[in-house]
Amino acid sequence: MKIQLFFFLGVCAITLHFSILFGRDAYRYFSLNEGAKARILQWEIVEIKNRYALTADYTFEAQNKSWLGAFTLMPPHYLNEMAALSALKERAKENWTAWHNGKNPQISALEKSFPTGLLVRTLICYGVLAYFFALKRKVESVY
Repeated sequence: MKIQLFFFLGVCAITLHFSILFGRDAYRYFSLNEGAKARILQWEIVEIKNRYALTADYTFEAQNKSWLGAFTLMPPHYLNEMAALSALKERAKENWTAWHNGKNPQISALEKSFPTGLLVRTLICYGVLAYFFALKRKVESVY
């Protein structure tokens, strides 16, 4: 019985963890509700956990003001600086949109994507929790 309680509490903790992460990322995704043409001021290559990522400083217009932002592009991050530099040359040619919060344009990003992976993990955890509850009911009905 103690091992079942241990597993149940572990699944609850993992479910809570993924729920919080999903909630945070989904809130950020939905809060970036307006887009404006971005002008990239500077590109940079930064090392993150032995990988190389692209970052950009940018400006955009919103609420009749000019806003500044800095953003690290989402993965894939690159194995070496030369690969990152090659990708940078291609990405710099793109037209960029600054996604920002309509009420507070200080909150902005160059990319936004719905946290589908976190949603799937969260739903799987809730499914495992539902299984635990169903198993508990079945065991209680037998005894």
